[in-house]
Amino acid sequence: MDFYKQLIERIGDENFRDFLEYADKEVARAKSFLLNNKNSKKLYFYPSYYNQFVELSWLLEERELRVAPSDIVYTLFNCKMLFAVRSKEEYLRAIGGTDYEEPRFFIPWDEKVGGFENVMSKYLDRLGDSIRDRTMVIRISSFIGDKKEVQEFFDHLFIDLKWPYSAYIDDVKIKELHGQELEYMGGEDRSKFFDSPSIGFTCFDSTYFFAYWSCLAYLRTFVNLLKIASFLAPESLSFCELELMVTPPKNPRFLGSEGDSFFHWDEDKKKPWEKIPDGDLWNSYGRRKILKTNFKNNFSHFSAFFAVNRELISMMRGHWAPFVREEIISVLDILSSVVQIQDLGAKVLLIYCCLEHLFVPNGRDAHNRKYIEGGINALNPALLEWFDRLYVFRCDYAHKGFIQNSEDVLALIFESIENVLELTNLKLRT
Repeated sequence: MDFYKQLIERIGDENFRDFLEYADKEVARAKSFLLNNKNSKKLYFYPSYYNQFVELSWLLEERELRVAPSDIVYTLFNCKMLFAVRSKEEYLRAIGGTDYEEPRFFIPWDEKVGGFENVMSKYLDRLGDSIRDRTMVIRISSFIGDKKEVQEFFDHLFIDLKWPYSAYIDDVKIKELHGQELEYMGGEDRSKFFDSPSIGFTCFDSTYFFAYWSCLAYLRTFVNLLKIASFLAPESLSFCELELMVTPPKNPRFLGSEGDSFFHWDEDKKKPWEKIPDGDLWNSYGRRKILKTNFKNNFSHFSAFFAVNRELISMMRGHWAPFVREEIISVLDILSSVVQIQDLGAKVLLIYCCLEHLFVPNGRDAHNRKYIEGGINALNPALLEWFDRLYVFRCDYAHKGFIQNSEDVLALIFESIENVLELTNLKLRT
């Protein structure tokens, strides 16, 4: 079946009309741009719809269509612009020129003789033809361990858990496993294509934009869990790093696609599900104890941690679902901040925020403690005693502004992170 017909069949005429309306809005914006910038240096119009389709993303995911709403609207917008302007020059300015991630989606001006319906059907079918495997990679840094041993650990971990992740840590292993790819990507100079050391995720049978958001979800979840596991690793406090280069995340890239990798300094402006993965694996135990992730002698700990929390990775198959997007991803993002922030009281307060995400209904701003206690009681009543202790410290910090550093506080923080993960896993199963 042609992809255009398959799309209509799975989502229905009404939902397809929503895509057409989004495309119409962008066409109107493009025509306004052309009208107001006739003599401007602003040569090209760029649509703004890439991050605006949360509900439609969930719909396409539910219907097992390996495309993103952006892919569909992007294609419809180009088709509509072909018939919305009078000249080829205006058309090229409206669609942003001819520099596309997928060059075959550029619709030549001469195609308009076929009529809108034929053009739309043809290029939506091309969208379906563009579905293929794509591997996104992100740089990781700030860790301790022999590269060969770390490479072997990740290789075994991903095989054992049946996850389509890949590791690019040890140079010898990279050449052995990916020699042909490296030759294609410029031999020794791999910096144009991906950073090493890095972690990759392969999204099977997907378009560019679908793979982009899907890979982001899987990679973000993995590195967040990796930081949390590092924080919980035994004896990590003895490996204190006082001179640590802390850097923002670099943009992820698809394996084999050329482009510069640059730092992103403004990820805090985004919601948790929009953030790019931060592969800088340093942790903070507070009071100047900042340290790198220590893989040395801790491989069994990391393996056990990921085995227990494997469902959190598996849930990313439905990463557009409201529950996953607003609760699971948010909780893991907050816990990632918990293990990196230096103030102990802030750690406690953020852990309490995780519980609010899990148990307090949206729109409620009172009686949060009762909602949390009710949720814990429904999942694991034995954890109520722990929550009472956490709540005392949470109130101390909220009212006094500080918590004194002590072994008891650190022990409570470790216990709390493990309990939040347990409650998150339990909630996934309900």
